[in-house]
Amino acid sequence: MDLKWGWICLIIALCLRILVHGVIHSYGVFLANFSREIEDTKVATLAWVGAVAYGVVETGTPIALILVRKIGARNTVVIGVLAASTGLYLSGIAGNPRQLFFTYSLLTGSGMLLMNKPVFFLLDKYFPRDHEYHVLTTSVPRWSNSLGPLLFNPLSAALIGRIGWNMTFVTYGTLYLLVGGAGAYCIRDAPEATQEEAQEDTKDQRRHGESKLTESTGMFVVVCAGLLFFAAVFCWAFVVFDPTFILVKHMETLGFHESTGAFAVTVFSASDLVGRILITLPSDKLVKGRIVYLSAVCCFLLGIQNFFMGFSTGYALVLSYAIMAGFTTGLMGALKFPLCDEIMDGHYTHELFALSGLASGTALILGIVAAGEIFDTTGSYQTVFFLELGAFWMAALAFGAIVMLRNKVLRKSLPNTDEKMPLVASGQILEVPSTPVI
Repeated sequence: MDLKWGWICLIIALCLRILVHGVIHSYGVFLANFSREIEDTKVATLAWVGAVAYGVVETGTPIALILVRKIGARNTVVIGVLAASTGLYLSGIAGNPRQLFFTYSLLTGSGMLLMNKPVFFLLDKYFPRDHEYHVLTTSVPRWSNSLGPLLFNPLSAALIGRIGWNMTFVTYGTLYLLVGGAGAYCIRDAPEATQEEAQEDTKDQRRHGESKLTESTGMFVVVCAGLLFFAAVFCWAFVVFDPTFILVKHMETLGFHESTGAFAVTVFSASDLVGRILITLPSDKLVKGRIVYLSAVCCFLLGIQNFFMGFSTGYALVLSYAIMAGFTTGLMGALKFPLCDEIMDGHYTHELFALSGLASGTALILGIVAAGEIFDTTGSYQTVFFLELGAFWMAALAFGAIVMLRNKVLRKSLPNTDEKMPLVASGQILEVPSTPVI
């Protein structure tokens, strides 16, 4: 396989996702302006617009996977660029939350979905599970989750201050059309021969791996692991996106200017980026095979950090939270695709990734709306930070249960055969010779 196009696609994937996450994570800046300029509208209603947009980006992952398999990654991304730019243009002329719901939440969100998710399936073709840089290449695109807000939060604040939120949407629509369109044009799907080989490899894997999994344990492991993983990602996503959506408004309730809140979000995103980079670069050698354990620890720490944020009223304490929580979020957030690969030791990776998107999107919509309802009721986001402790710790427990199920049931239930069965241990693929069945 010509891997040079794989590396080119990796760079394009990062750029496309920076556009997506930059705009969608800077919605908190738009929200602060909406709440002042759109009269007689609750914060929860306005928060719903941004939450649904992000929810569509996540919950539609199975749709993106189907389209990639039907028409290819490149064509899927082209459709996404056209839909997202059109939605942003129309959002610029929207005048109420109902119109924004159709133009931004649904149309722009759908376009962002098709720009955002196909790149992971494409990179997995160029850099399969046994490649020495598999974890690295499937994790680098997720740097955009912090790079995007880092670049676009101050940009959005500046643009809205100068030209208003309507023209800012139009400006972003043009940016999507030009930059996103150029990136989509340069994407190259894996060669047809390579795709056929990959399909044969998948069939062989299922014959020799997933079939054994099903025969030895029935669907028990598959269903239980899937449910636990859905629960873990749901609890995590229910609260992990809150800072980028509510921190600007929360800072305003503490008496700080909007630009100060935007700077706090920027610090959070910068710390998130540092965490993602530090964990990604050595990931194939240091954390491969241990990502589920790392996720459990990060959820435990995030629960503590957000709980103490509820008591923070001074600017220094808020910045300390942004640094620590951002870094911890980055450690876990960068490794989402390889995390799916380790849940069942390489079985059903793409299906689990689609399931994680469904869980993330559903939880995000409910979590942001719930935070808005709490704000409308109490006039503050303080209670939200207190409640996040329970959500993060529930996610940590679910990841712990996944580890026990995988180690105690999956790995011990696979039958011995006349072939070698690949097992993951200590971050490496070990060839374990079979023993005769007596």
